[in-house]
Amino acid sequence: MSRTATGRKSTFQKLASFRLDLLARLSERHADVTYRRKVGLGILQCRVLGIVGSNGEMSFKAICRETGIEKSHASRIVASLIELGLFHKAADPSDQRSIILKPTASGRKTHKQVLLIALERNDRWLEALSAEQRDVFLHCMDLLTQQARKLAIRIKAPEPVARSKTRAIRSSKARRRPGANLDIAAAGMVGSFAGAKTTKTKTNAEEVR
Repeated sequence: MSRTATGRKSTFQKLASFRLDLLARLSERHADVTYRRKVGLGILQCRVLGIVGSNGEMSFKAICRETGIEKSHASRIVASLIELGLFHKAADPSDQRSIILKPTASGRKTHKQVLLIALERNDRWLEALSAEQRDVFLHCMDLLTQQARKLAIRIKAPEPVARSKTRAIRSSKARRRPGANLDIAAAGMVGSFAGAKTTKTKTNAEEVR
């Protein structure tokens, strides 16, 4: 059995990462039920709408970065919000591989509802902590988030390969038919949901849990 930094015996359920993940899941479950009941949207849809609405407009890339949602999943969420008439989409002048999302009049109205619900939930959630504890908790969350991002980058870093393997990989890639960049594919999925003929394949928009 492992020991914590203080030397005490620990079980899996007492690990900080396990407890934080459990807390996040409980919070998300409550939020998802609340949002669906009050505005008819799932939690990830509300997060995307909330972030874009607060900024006025955002690129698809920025949405993925700020929410931490994987691109193909984010494209389906964005597509569903476009289909519901909550987002406008336009080409990103700074990046041809991305798009810009902006709330419609209906989107701005729904954003206000979502924000009020989120603020109320946030206040009720933090009632268990004193003002001093809240400051410490939020500061610790910032530090842990930064550390988590660093660890995620390390995981994504490619392993060094031998020169012969590198040549084989390059040769294999050269023989493949050129594919669309992931951002282009994601933008195409969004376009197909919104009625644009950017791809031949149509993907049904889905609500996230």
